[in-house]
Amino acid sequence: MERYAKMHFVSKRKKRIMILKIAIFFFVAANLFLIAERRIMPAIVEISMIEAKQISSGVIDRCVKENISGKGFKTADFFAAEGGSFSANTILINDICVSISESVNREMSQMAKRKILIPIGAATGIESFANYGPEVEFYIRQMGKANVDYEAEFLPAGINLVNYRVYISVDLEIKTVNPLGNGVVKTTRKVVLIDTIIEGDMPNNYIKMAN
Repeated sequence: MERYAKMHFVSKRKKRIMILKIAIFFFVAANLFLIAERRIMPAIVEISMIEAKQISSGVIDRCVKENISGKGFKTADFFAAEGGSFSANTILINDICVSISESVNREMSQMAKRKILIPIGAATGIESFANYGPEVEFYIRQMGKANVDYEAEFLPAGINLVNYRVYISVDLEIKTVNPLGNGVVKTTRKVVLIDTIIEGDMPNNYIKMAN
């Protein structure tokens, strides 16, 4: 009977120790989770936003190039000169803007399947640890449609010379998504479509448009 009582006491003691170990484990795990959420995760989200901005900038550059290169456009296609006055070919430029917008939206929709993988070591800010540790996954989500606009201007460039410039501006807002943290980043790219010198008299009121 005494032996049974001792065994019972030892068994209860082991159970208490086990319960204590489990409680300590969950306490430590909860604190590590809080540290990750408050300190590590914001840094990881920030890095994911930088990666996403680089990706979206690459998408914009490719789409602009695809809609301009190899299309057979000539400088003279983008403006008209009449009676000493110059005007931009707004129809052609608007068509190019629409095509770029459609291309960007199409490619960004495909990017929704792509993951951004950020090693936890990158959150330390120490370069030698940047590629180490478990990877945190983020998905890219486009927020709204790409906004593509242009700015055209005629500037005096000398005697009987006019500098004609057209810029394409692309604005894109994207979101990096993870169950533990999200980030929103806006990408703006301004690309020169036309920058040329035209021979002709500069009108008193030169044309400057942004449609």
